[in-house]
Amino acid sequence: MNTAIAPELIVEPILQYPRLAAVGTAFLLTVDLKPQQYGESWTYSELEELAIRCIINSGTLFRVEFLGEPVLIVHRYGGTYSPVRFLLTPEPNSLSKSGKVRITLANRFGVPMTVLETDAITVQESVSAENLITIARVKQPEPPKLLTAEFEVVTVSMTKPFVYEVGKLEVNKSRNKLLQKNNKFEITRETKQSQQLIEWLDTATSLDMVVIPAGKFMMGAPKEEKESGDSERPQHEVSVSTFLMGKYPITQTQWRTVAAMPQVNRELKLDPSNFKGVNRPVEQVSWLDAMEFCARLTRHTGREYRLPSEAEWEYACRAGTTTPFHFGETITTELVNYDGNHPYGEAPKGEYRKETTEVGIFPANEFGLHDMHGNVWEWCADDYYANHEGAPSDAQIRIKDIKKYEDPETLKLLRGGSWNGFAQDCRSAYRINYYLARNADSLNGFRVVCVVR
Repeated sequence: MNTAIAPELIVEPILQYPRLAAVGTAFLLTVDLKPQQYGESWTYSELEELAIRCIINSGTLFRVEFLGEPVLIVHRYGGTYSPVRFLLTPEPNSLSKSGKVRITLANRFGVPMTVLETDAITVQESVSAENLITIARVKQPEPPKLLTAEFEVVTVSMTKPFVYEVGKLEVNKSRNKLLQKNNKFEITRETKQSQQLIEWLDTATSLDMVVIPAGKFMMGAPKEEKESGDSERPQHEVSVSTFLMGKYPITQTQWRTVAAMPQVNRELKLDPSNFKGVNRPVEQVSWLDAMEFCARLTRHTGREYRLPSEAEWEYACRAGTTTPFHFGETITTELVNYDGNHPYGEAPKGEYRKETTEVGIFPANEFGLHDMHGNVWEWCADDYYANHEGAPSDAQIRIKDIKKYEDPETLKLLRGGSWNGFAQDCRSAYRINYYLARNADSLNGFRVVCVVR
């Protein structure tokens, strides 16, 4: 398939919006393509159709909400099946501010094909319903042959709210130490709301990316924490910027979809997992495989996806907690998938499932992330260091030698525990250190983060 030259697109400038927008009012915009028959001149010779992504950037002026899929399907014999429609809602803090709305039509790799840009607009409290303007300038730059290092800017204004259930494990201890086996472990549940970006990998498969707010936390474990080790120390304060993180570990459906995309650096197996299930986490993937997944996802979406740094992972896992687990002082197999024959602290023994479970069946943490404890170990972007001595204070990825960073023999890092691990291995601070970049087994998976600027 020849994808070097995009078909020439004629854009009909039919996008309209009020020049002076009323706060609290949403305005409908429509993006469509003027019909044109390409026939035999169609450069994507093996395809009857071409999916074109519609990317909207309105800065901080408006909140963008798509009505349906943000994709135009162009047929080689002319026209689109349906336009892209979306709502622009003025942000409360955008009064008397000026800005532009930029609409980019991009191919599946995120390469711009056509860019439309509005005149500057100002959001004010008063509005005239008849005061409409139309997009006047249409730019059609030559599409680059290769995707550059520039990515679409992801902003929190692009996200939508979602509701999730948070679990906590409360321990009602017996006063008599000889009767500690009678301790009662009660799971409390609470409904909360956060923000997420839904990234469509194809027409049927999505990736839910949760907004992780900026903040500070103490990384590592104190000496008083049971079963903790020197590799988890010294504890140190880390400042973390806002980023997006996968709500779940990457599933087998998501893996198969991205693995079918064009190769960037290395081949990927379409179905590597030992425990089959579309909503189970993918496993039997190496650190190098996970890096290739992120590279393909980045090229497909035009956004910067990567593995989390170790500090980002622990910050997201803790979600504001300082206890060994985000659930509390201990865990049970009602909350986490691990080897229940080996509990932590005063928790009772539980079930040993001997396999992965579907993602999202256990309650989330305070940020809205599921399966941060147990199920599969999760790759981080960092090289492995013996401890936190000299660790950065800003959550950046720790790399020993950039020239050897992607060497298959370098020691990499995993977090979170697995279905086969002890409860102590699932602690928020626990670090595992015996996997090389090329190693893969049924214990290891990963989740991705998306950079926010």
